[in-house]
Amino acid sequence: MAVCPYRLNGVMRFCVFTPRDFCFRFSDMLEIVPCTGIEFGALHAAMNAAFSDYLVPMALTPDRFRLMLRQRGYDEDLSWLAKSQGRVVGFWLIGSNGETEREAAYVIATGSLPEHRGQGIATRIFESVSGNLATQGIETLELEVIDQNTAARKAYEKLGFTAWREVVCFKLPLPEPGSSAHIQVTARPIPFETIQRAGPIAWDWQPTWQNSLDALGRIRDHIEIQGVYVAEKLAGYGIVIRPTATLAQLAVHPEHRRQTIGTSILAALSLRLDTDSVQIINAEASDSGFAAFVDRCQGVASTRQIALSLKV
Repeated sequence: MAVCPYRLNGVMRFCVFTPRDFCFRFSDMLEIVPCTGIEFGALHAAMNAAFSDYLVPMALTPDRFRLMLRQRGYDEDLSWLAKSQGRVVGFWLIGSNGETEREAAYVIATGSLPEHRGQGIATRIFESVSGNLATQGIETLELEVIDQNTAARKAYEKLGFTAWREVVCFKLPLPEPGSSAHIQVTARPIPFETIQRAGPIAWDWQPTWQNSLDALGRIRDHIEIQGVYVAEKLAGYGIVIRPTATLAQLAVHPEHRRQTIGTSILAALSLRLDTDSVQIINAEASDSGFAAFVDRCQGVASTRQIALSLKV
């Protein structure tokens, strides 16, 4: 509460302001605008500031932030932010798959600077985001939230998002080079186009947005792909995003499972990477077979996330 004296007709009077008054006046000073034309440095600084006290603290270098935006299909025409006195204080960064697949969009990140939270900024930005998506033909907006972040999940559900999937993240050590399958196999690098044609045949579930073929295709100059062949037929493959040491896809054809093909793929990747472990982001939580494989490889679960979606 603040008391401000003033004089009216020669009489001293006092005006009392509550925190709500200040919050209202601050919100009136906000400028909600599309991200078109925003300087990269301003967006990068806001991202790191907003996630500095997150459950999983994040401090992205400029190159890592660029890679993140590129991989997830950052679309500045669909993304909106809040500015106060020329500074970015909140944002909704949205990704799309371009003009060819316009039905769905993805929330790359939402955030508000710590000192500007609790003022309804995220909701005001979302109102602009959702209204704009509807005019662009977007039907569904997707995102993930850490399961322990109950406050964020409730906030998204209040906006109309509903949970539809659980995913889990792992830390996975790579096997020693030379680890082999129980049968005769050949491991070699394969082009991304081969995965586009043959990869989905080996899937039991759809990869999440950042691990999709669309996303990996946007950063194909930063990925390592190794395929394992049995009798010159592709039995399985793995894709690692080199800068982040992320195993984005690992798939083995059903007829070649339980033959340690997966281990052979990881061993082949270990020869090509400057790391002894990888992270797995957003594997299907209901896939007990994959969880058992990770356990056999001495991997450990790190974080669980809830996938939410909104019908625009």
